[in-house]
Amino acid sequence: FESQVKKTPNNIAVIFEDEKLSYSDLNKKSNQLAHLIRSKYKSQNKKDLKPDSLIGLCVERSLDMIIGILGILKAGGAYVPLDPDYPQDRLEYMIKDSHEGLIITQKDVVAKDGFLDKLHHDELLVIDSEEVQVDLAKQSSGNLDKISGANDLAYVIYTSGSTGKPKGTMLEHSGVVNQITWMNADHGCDVNDCVLNLISYSFDGSVRQFFSPLLSGGSVVLPSMDGAKDPSYWVDSVIKNKVSMMHMVPSMFRAFLDEIKYREASSDSFSSLKRITCGAEPLRISLYEDCKDLLPKVKLYNHYGPTEASANVSQLLCKTDGSYAKTIPIG
Repeated sequence: FESQVKKTPNNIAVIFEDEKLSYSDLNKKSNQLAHLIRSKYKSQNKKDLKPDSLIGLCVERSLDMIIGILGILKAGGAYVPLDPDYPQDRLEYMIKDSHEGLIITQKDVVAKDGFLDKLHHDELLVIDSEEVQVDLAKQSSGNLDKISGANDLAYVIYTSGSTGKPKGTMLEHSGVVNQITWMNADHGCDVNDCVLNLISYSFDGSVRQFFSPLLSGGSVVLPSMDGAKDPSYWVDSVIKNKVSMMHMVPSMFRAFLDEIKYREASSDSFSSLKRITCGAEPLRISLYEDCKDLLPKVKLYNHYGPTEASANVSQLLCKTDGSYAKTIPIG
């Protein structure tokens, strides 16, 4: 990411509603947060932050979400996404299971989830509070010395817990970088790409939605909390922001195509859209056929892979002509 900042400092890195951050500004803000994380971690734990230290991140969709992820990585730790929409007992289990004494959050989240302040008051770094904003302004905006490497943790994402308690899946930098580098080369991602993030940062698919553009000079579009659940918003956002790439589970893709059908929108309205990747659920032939009809110039990919393998291990680029007899392979 820091290499990309040098190449495209003035490119827009993140868009949230009417707010935008350039690569340069995102780098500076995440550097300041990283310096503060190291300082606060040391004061709490009486020792320097080491690689594989787990830092909680409990924030709403916002610029702070991307700043928080990058800030934790730059500090040398691994981020643990704690979705504020999760039930309190699930969040508290995840915090206790992974906890090392520091949670980055926001004022609205603390106000909504009262237990955070009640149980973890001294461990919270409320990123948008006046006190923390003053502290951040005092920090250096320069890049930090690296303390983590390829075989250290980048993030810990908790599985659904369908077989019992949620399990924290530990992912190293090497796997994530390998995945993103391969995908950017194979898909041809570049400075002209704009990716619409529709997946919660507590799911593994979000990682490539963030870092595929951020490692190639493109932009990430973050919808509002309500917008992330609204197919009409997705369609508007694709048109408004000239989105070129989307990653969706097939059920979301169905809702997206149904909205296009409902509007009777011309495929010309989506001329910016080049690639759509699906995963996590079977890609039905009916969905594939509708994509060919409604978005004939879009490349459709079917991905498969577990969280433990940095999200994807196989890929199929669907036919742009012809059809499939029974099922669409996973590659």
